[in-house]
Amino acid sequence: MDVSTTVILAREQPQPRVPLLTAADILPATTAAVVGGAAYFPIVKGLLSGQSDYTAHAWFAQQFLEKGILYSPACLFHLLIAALVRLRITASFQTAALVIAVGSYAALGAVIYVCARQVFDTEGSWAKRGVAAAVAILLPFVQPAVPWGSTYGIGYIWAEPYYSPTYALLKPLALTVAAFAVCFLARSQRTNWKLISLCAVAAAAGTLAKPSFAICALPAIVVCSTYKYFRKEPFSPLGVLCGILIPMLAVLIWQHQRTYAGSSDARDYSDSIVFAPLVVMRMYASGLATKYLLSTLFPLSVLVFFGKRAWVDGGLRFSLIGLIFGTAYTYTLGEKIHLAAGNFLWSAYITLFLLYVFAMLFLLKEVAVAAPRWTILKRLVPCLAVLILQLAIGWSVHLTYLRTYIPRFPI
Repeated sequence: MDVSTTVILAREQPQPRVPLLTAADILPATTAAVVGGAAYFPIVKGLLSGQSDYTAHAWFAQQFLEKGILYSPACLFHLLIAALVRLRITASFQTAALVIAVGSYAALGAVIYVCARQVFDTEGSWAKRGVAAAVAILLPFVQPAVPWGSTYGIGYIWAEPYYSPTYALLKPLALTVAAFAVCFLARSQRTNWKLISLCAVAAAAGTLAKPSFAICALPAIVVCSTYKYFRKEPFSPLGVLCGILIPMLAVLIWQHQRTYAGSSDARDYSDSIVFAPLVVMRMYASGLATKYLLSTLFPLSVLVFFGKRAWVDGGLRFSLIGLIFGTAYTYTLGEKIHLAAGNFLWSAYITLFLLYVFAMLFLLKEVAVAAPRWTILKRLVPCLAVLILQLAIGWSVHLTYLRTYIPRFPI
């Protein structure tokens, strides 16, 4: 029996119950969180020292706490800042913004570790925990194949654009919901209301942080659930409905009513959605097809080299469908008043980031299920080569930002 057959047979077996983390996972998960937060701390601090989206959102939080003005329904970042200041946990709104943003990057490292850890058995060795921690530390730095040392610019699809605090807050919440979505779609299990409730909280919070993921996740999970239903494959309808659809829809309806259907108020963010194919992207960039390809090289390499095995993977399928919707929004929609803001670009950014994560998790599963013999290696090596390229470029981008905000940075 060859390796390919072994992998397929292993996938046809009943899916095991999601393994819980053990006490031994605390140290590597904490390490991933600390490294993730520390890596972005000086950049966030630098952005808060001058005019930026960070200082603007800190001011919005101040307006909410002092005058009761809720500028935007994507308000979770503002509410958290206001809570820290109101409870006197931080002395200033800028410090609160720094704590929340850096905490979001730290949380992202921990969430990626948990996802990577699920690939291995519950009693995994320290080597496996080390692999999961390495993935959690390195994966957030993967970026499009931009020119070496570039900084953010519209045209490419960026997994991490650096300047948006609401996007930083969204990332760990979106990944949490995506992981739950894949779990709910993978099998029909006894209803676990604790997991469903945790997912519902993350889904509502993520939508309040930034609705960019929710507008992609909703159609993606409906498509995946419909596919499962007509193929008579097991999935958890209650998990999908109560954990994701209802909380996301509830928040989205309120946000849409307040932003796009309500009366305009000079103090509030109010606009209307327009169909504007390529208009926003062409304001800032040319060669869009090439830049899109350079942004998606890693997941595309996984899909090409692993073929059907990759296409049937639940995480890849869900995140890929999400990216398709995110791409459609990014390249065809805009806002009438704030057209140049490009607020629909965030949907492609967050769904591409999730596709990076699930492509990496797929590769880990391939190695974990079958020994990396020639059958696996001839597919694995080119994918890892592309990943290393995009990771190296991501590090060059990160170092450019560090040199910007730490003038004496040694590299």
